[in-house]
Amino acid sequence: MKTWPDPTLNSAARTELEAATGLSLSPKQYDYLLKLDMTTQPVSRITMLYDLVFNTADTVFSDLPSPENSGAM
Repeated sequence: MKTWPDPTLNSAARTELEAATGLSLSPKQYDYLLKLDMTTQPVSRITMLYDLVFNTADTVFSDLPSPENSGAM
């Protein structure tokens, strides 16, 4: 079994970990992630990440902070 290093030992990961503890998924977002796990067709991880990053307004994650909906761009 592959083990992953403890993210709390990495200062960059620690910041991200602390920021993520304040976020919670809505039931709709949680169901969306569960559906991703149940897909029968393989989906490229790069495609999924691209969609989540650049098409945030079209997903259930549109209420999470992003450059698209924060007015930063």
